[in-house]
Amino acid sequence: MAFNSREWNNGLFDVCKPGAGACCYAFCCTPCAAAQQRTTYDTSNCFFNALCVNPLVVGNLVREGYGIEGGCVGDILTGLCCGPCSVLRIQNENAVPQRESQRQPAATLGQEAWRAPFFACDCYACCCPMCAGAQARTDYDGSNCLFNALCINGALLRSIVREGYGIEGNWVMDCLLGSCFAPCVICQVRQEVQMRGPKKNGSYAAMPASPQTMGSPNRL
Repeated sequence: MAFNSREWNNGLFDVCKPGAGACCYAFCCTPCAAAQQRTTYDTSNCFFNALCVNPLVVGNLVREGYGIEGGCVGDILTGLCCGPCSVLRIQNENAVPQRESQRQPAATLGQEAWRAPFFACDCYACCCPMCAGAQARTDYDGSNCLFNALCINGALLRSIVREGYGIEGNWVMDCLLGSCFAPCVICQVRQEVQMRGPKKNGSYAAMPASPQTMGSPNRL
């Protein structure tokens, strides 16, 4: 099939293309196979992906990252109804040589501190963390708010925003804080996005730090 950046270059049921071993791996341990494919796509930590990123989210991230046509409903249905096939399609797509230049490395060596405090007061985030977190990511990168509400957890939200802004930290803290203090994480992320502005074309329109946040200690 000819290369086309707007379409999948492999069918959903081309499960035998990567080989029998990869096929068995995807069907026997779909979360691990999906985690590995996200790592191949954007160099994110594979262990974090296995713990915090489900296969349908991997499908959405890869599809949107490669600019392939589709929607969040299709991503959800494909991931739920045919997760192993979805993972194998992603593996086939990652193997297309022309896709290598389209990959977007997620893991960056962050140098900046959080501007927003971790224990911020945000009634919206405390009362409805699912909706608040979804809106925060939508404001950050323009992604679908409904998909974010249904599929993006606090740990992944923190990881995406932290790495996108180049904030210091690591996947272990993202996982622990997102799992144990999800409302606090969402409050902090919401305020951080409001302070820094949205991500645009691989970067973000940086807003200057206020006098209150400049020189403030590391905020988790």
